[in-house]
Amino acid sequence: MTRPDRNASLRLAALLMGGAATLALAGCKIDNRPLLARGETAPLETAYAPAPYDGALLELPEAPPAPVANLPPEQAYLYPERAYRFDRAAYREAPDYGFAYEDDQRWAWNGDDGMMFAEPIDDGYRYYYYEEGDAYPYYVRDDDYGYAYGENGVLLAVFTAAGALLGMDDYPRYAEPAGRYWAHAYDLHEAWRGSPRMDVRQTAWMDREPLFWAAQDRWFRSAESYEPWREFRTRHDNGLHRGWYKERPQPVDYRHAPGAPLRADDRNWRHEGGQERRLRQDRGPERAGREHRGPDLKGARREARQEARHQDRQHGRQEARREERREERRDRGPERQFARAAANAGRDANAQRPERERARPERHERAERRSEHGGGRPMQMAQADRGGGKPDRAGAERGHAENRGGGKPDRGEHGGGHKGGGGGGDKGGGKGK
Repeated sequence: MTRPDRNASLRLAALLMGGAATLALAGCKIDNRPLLARGETAPLETAYAPAPYDGALLELPEAPPAPVANLPPEQAYLYPERAYRFDRAAYREAPDYGFAYEDDQRWAWNGDDGMMFAEPIDDGYRYYYYEEGDAYPYYVRDDDYGYAYGENGVLLAVFTAAGALLGMDDYPRYAEPAGRYWAHAYDLHEAWRGSPRMDVRQTAWMDREPLFWAAQDRWFRSAESYEPWREFRTRHDNGLHRGWYKERPQPVDYRHAPGAPLRADDRNWRHEGGQERRLRQDRGPERAGREHRGPDLKGARREARQEARHQDRQHGRQEARREERREERRDRGPERQFARAAANAGRDANAQRPERERARPERHERAERRSEHGGGRPMQMAQADRGGGKPDRAGAERGHAENRGGGKPDRGEHGGGHKGGGGGGDKGGGKGK
């Protein structure tokens, strides 16, 4: 009986120990969320793998790996901070316009001192940030990493999606995608320069807008929650960050021996259509001239916008005047029709008057011809035509009587009428002889 009692005691002790362990684990409140979701930073060796060679990256043209350099965090965060401030200024704004690249459309946002291109890739976007007047970007980011560039495409810093600055020992692993992005950004800028500005298709923007702003919101949360970045912003949030590009540090190439110059192929190589292209080696004078004329460029843009608004107002006023004239023409329509009818009637009357004038000489000519051949009747008819009345029948009969009697009718000497007077005249003439 001793052994069974001992076994029961052991089982009871094991159960009590298991229950105590369960209660202890429950009190610990283990958080199984990912490290980035908890706002913690995992060790760099295990948290961040090399840049993925996804399909979007492999579709880009080949380019040599970017030369790498190192910046202290105090200077490195200037690059993503500048891009972050640009995105904040354009937040929830539709693209200013689109431009054609290959068989698709890229979107562009303009700012006071730069611009940003958005390129759709898979289920996200890649963003390119340019200074005013530069053909190459100072910062490129996708959904996983951000790349900061210096002169000649030198990779100065790499940031994670959470905003963490990677160590310089990891940069060589990101040199190849950084080189491709930098070269591709130049191609985009050249396409932007040579393509007409197009309105962004509303349907395309509505389809992509939720995904676009979801990615932007993740980027904003990282910039506002990652402690080193937030501390940097607190120390430099005085407006002086806008001049960061004027005091860029000179990067050092860590892929070569100390003091060894960069190879020309590393600095100036461009791949375009399977052919290499040499780039400018000295951009100093150009940059200095651009910095000098920066305020003038801003003033020119403001003047251009004001001129465009003035032209829009002028166009609106011209349209209003044209509409008023159209209304006046519609109101004057009946009056014009009446005036046109009166003018047509006057023209018809004027056209008929010459015909009547021509007919009068013809009637006179016919009357004269008749008077020459037939005596007084045609003359009287002509007179009737001229006088506008009927011919005098009594006058016509007296004319016939004169023709028969050979003289004037006797109106009292012989006391006869027309016939008697005529006969008396004949007889009286005989007696006198």
